[in-house]
Amino acid sequence: MEEVLAKAFNANLEDVRLAHMALGDLGKVGYILKEQGPIALQKFTITPLKPLKPMLAEPAQNLKEALEEHGGTSLLEYKLDGARVQVHKSNSKIKIFSRRLTEVTRSLPEIVEAASKEFRGENFILDGEVVAVDSSGKILPFQNVMRRYRRIIGVEELLSKIPTRIFLFDILFLDGEPLLRKPLTERREILEKVVPGKYLMPQMEVSTLQEAESFFHKALKENCEGVMAKRPSSIYLPGRRGKHWLKIKRAPYVLDLVIVAAEYGYGYRHNWLSDYYLAVLDGECRPVSGVESLPDYIEAVHGGRFRIVGKTFKGLTNQELEAMTEKLKKLAVETIGRTVIVKPEVVVEVAFSDIQPSPQYSCGYALRFARILRIRDDKKPEEADTLQTLRDLYWRASKKLEG
Repeated sequence: MEEVLAKAFNANLEDVRLAHMALGDLGKVGYILKEQGPIALQKFTITPLKPLKPMLAEPAQNLKEALEEHGGTSLLEYKLDGARVQVHKSNSKIKIFSRRLTEVTRSLPEIVEAASKEFRGENFILDGEVVAVDSSGKILPFQNVMRRYRRIIGVEELLSKIPTRIFLFDILFLDGEPLLRKPLTERREILEKVVPGKYLMPQMEVSTLQEAESFFHKALKENCEGVMAKRPSSIYLPGRRGKHWLKIKRAPYVLDLVIVAAEYGYGYRHNWLSDYYLAVLDGECRPVSGVESLPDYIEAVHGGRFRIVGKTFKGLTNQELEAMTEKLKKLAVETIGRTVIVKPEVVVEVAFSDIQPSPQYSCGYALRFARILRIRDDKKPEEADTLQTLRDLYWRASKKLEG
């Protein structure tokens, strides 16, 4: 609807988005456009202590693709196995928000202390990643930082057991000035004046594949997932996923998918929902025409919003399977034999070896050898990877095979 409104009144789409974010009512944005014209939207801006949707990245298959997409020069950053956060300060008040815009301030007192005592500026909004570390400073797996996220009571007890560090890579607001429309290179320069170096995400500008590969291997040695590649001139687009920011991971293929149904297992897993139907987000939200199989029916139950791309029973520990079973039971909407159709609320990070054409699923594709890497409690289903992303991955892989 934002796109429709911008087109109807010949307004800048990002102005419409920011006004919608500030007012929380698209109808009010339309009224202002009608009565005052597009220029009136420029008075709306972001404000500290009010979280905004984070800018997102699309996956790229390799560093060469990222460099080509960005015109030969890209800013590379470490991609950490952590949790995305926004740090807001308004005078002496500090709040921290998750990528789902949930306040997690009480769970991260050491980050609050650092922002209060070591960061410059009276009012700011910072974007970054929180990771859990061991006593030597080595980054621990994602599940550790999520243990801190979920704790409100007894946080002090976990401070020594699971210490956290923050790595900041962007600044969106500083002392009364919104910075979203400034290029990334300029925002980084401003960030470096606000935040001490030990809190900055490692970054390097690269113009050759050799430079990019060197930085990528350095990131892997530091226990990172991979790297982010960002267009130096990119402005900050809240809630948008695009090619201005690309992510290149260690595994050849990794997607964030949604569990839309699950089946009970066999043997010792017979009481667990342990075989999961995995789906991409279909941005077109097309209605399901002709229900000829169980996957078709599952998609129809979800209104065509998600497209199944495979099943897997691999990747989770027994403890995680037990917890997942309890979670999915609470999300159940219908049971057919051994299959439980669930509300599409659980996002998982899935690795797989290949994408192949398949008549089994309505999207026309299936993942080979899929396994769950981790549960993404920090992501909403709307942030899952899309059918178009899957198509792009398949197309690029096909072109690579052709030579």
